Amino acid sequence: MSKKPFSQVKIVGCVMMHNDDAYAKLCLDSLCKYTDELYINLNEASPYIDHLCRNHPKLKKLIITDNPRGWRQGLQREKTIRMLDDIKPDIVLWPDADEVYADNLIEDLKAFWESPYDCLWFNLAYLWNSPDWMRRDGLFKSMHHVRAFKWKPGLTFLPSSGYGAKPNNLGEGQGYLFHASRPIKHYGYMTLEDRLRKYGRDGKTNYDDPKVRARMDKGIILKPVNF
Repeated sequence: MSKKPFSQVKIVGCVMMHNDDAYAKLCLDSLCKYTDELYINLNEASPYIDHLCRNHPKLKKLIITDNPRGWRQGLQREKTIRMLDDIKPDIVLWPDADEVYADNLIEDLKAFWESPYDCLWFNLAYLWNSPDWMRRDGLFKSMHHVRAFKWKPGLTFLPSSGYGAKPNNLGEGQGYLFHASRPIKHYGYMTLEDRLRKYGRDGKTNYDDPKVRARMDKGIILKPVNF
């Protein structure tokens, strides 16, 4: 069966929103360049984000979740994707709430749709101290994640398949990989305040300790954002 033309493809945005107040609107604005439908999981959201999402003109469905037994990423993703069971889109845009797509995403989406691949993978450009600079050493250089994928019935995040944000039954081996031509902009670690909040939320990294911070930031390499 021939694939429908890209001009007829149904694209939806699906995202979990927490407390990234400074970047939530940037994320939603980025999504809305490519879709008229937003599906949002408000997971212990801040008052600002709660108001922003509930009143968004492109909101189609919203659920509210919490974490009574601690943050369980796979379970929250599962609750989020289940909002799409009756929607049956062609492509799902799946960013984190502190991420913004590159300006050429429509070109990548068209090439992705016309390809045989299931997942659109992005290198994460971790913005650092400024929107004009990104960190490119160690973990911040090597991480790639799925931020869009083709929909099919039965997609699931359970059991959790890790941090790559790919439904664990979507594609196998290297056959499902289609790499975006430009990174996605990740704002969540940009300021010191952001990093203190992010690093400390799992209780494992005391980033407000100057010695720990020095170790985490040893040999830091910054490159200009030019895409």
